[in-house]
Amino acid sequence: MKRRLPLLAAVLLVVGLAGCGSNKQAGAAAIVGDQRVTEQQLSKMISDAQATQRRLKKPITPAAQSSASALNWKVREILVDAAAKKVNVDATKTEVESVLNKAYEQYGKDQVLAELASNGFSEAEIPGYARLTVLQEKISTRVLGGQTDQAAQAKVAEFWQTLSRSLKIQIAPRYGVWNNDTLSLDPPKSKVATPAGSPSIGQ
Repeated sequence: MKRRLPLLAAVLLVVGLAGCGSNKQAGAAAIVGDQRVTEQQLSKMISDAQATQRRLKKPITPAAQSSASALNWKVREILVDAAAKKVNVDATKTEVESVLNKAYEQYGKDQVLAELASNGFSEAEIPGYARLTVLQEKISTRVLGGQTDQAAQAKVAEFWQTLSRSLKIQIAPRYGVWNNDTLSLDPPKSKVATPAGSPSIGQ
């Protein structure tokens, strides 16, 4: 298993899509609420991530592996944005830059880029990834309401799981299925793609 940088660990986060079910499903890797993550978007992410790996002279991560990881991230991005809107919080540019600068200072920019690229994230995606780090912390703080006991922590988990279920997240079968309890992709039964392990939102 890949060693995770704190930047990765801080961030985040079923119904299978029919192959040709509807116009909304056609060409979609995932549908989250009324938003789609298209196969084209996912393909570009992987292509850009591999370009970053080549530039850094790092081994190229197989597309099947990084695709599942990248899709996991895109679904969580939509989930966290929905949560942020629900509890009325936002991330400022300064807060996002602070997260990035701390990671770069501690590990070096190239090492951070290489670690993220191995999981399907191009350099252009990194600010968005850091933004979710900021949002997740703010959302949890708002939901906790100043409480820190076990019941309050359970309340945070319930918040995320309830929101996830309400969005009726659908994943194209070849990538796996979305688990509303862990808020991550479970691998497909065929094991065509295996998502990189990552912690659940709210834990």
